[in-house]
Amino acid sequence: MIAHRKYKSYEEYVKHQLNKTASSKTRRRLRHKRQIRKKWFNKHLSILDKYLVKGLRGLCLAARDGAEVEVFKDRGYKAIGIDLVAFSPFVIKGDFHKIPFKDNSFDFIYSNSVDHVFDIEKFSSEVNRVLKKGGYVLFHLALTRFGEYEVLYLSTVDDLLDYFPNYSVVEKSKIGKPGESLRCALVLRKNVNA
Repeated sequence: MIAHRKYKSYEEYVKHQLNKTASSKTRRRLRHKRQIRKKWFNKHLSILDKYLVKGLRGLCLAARDGAEVEVFKDRGYKAIGIDLVAFSPFVIKGDFHKIPFKDNSFDFIYSNSVDHVFDIEKFSSEVNRVLKKGGYVLFHLALTRFGEYEVLYLSTVDDLLDYFPNYSVVEKSKIGKPGESLRCALVLRKNVNA
């Protein structure tokens, strides 16, 4: 089952998300916890190392301050992030509903913000558009109820798969610590014939 937070318009959704993304409180928290977050990303992004070769080009969606981008770069990949607010040097301004890159630009895509997607069909269409055939997608999914900024609620990982029909599930696993919200890692591969 997929549930959505209700907004009057897309503009209202963006304004709500910007309350978090652009707030000085969030920016301070991101800076303060950057090394902890990088350690977490380093552990959980390594799942892609068995599918990718160094030097491939990746895109991180809703990358906030770009800690995940920096980890990908440290691991030998070419990566850039987009978010509603730029955060130099790793994140440029962009919206994952209208990704500001050409078709077939990336070998892999990462996001841990699927639960912040306003329009899942538009999101999946944009991911499909910019990802090369045979490319990989890694989603870290939160399977929880709405918090203050979550927009999309997935009760299972399978809820998302309907929006990625030209992809094969490569790997699916639970991540996180006891007591945390349920999180899953989902690796998809875009079919070469897609």
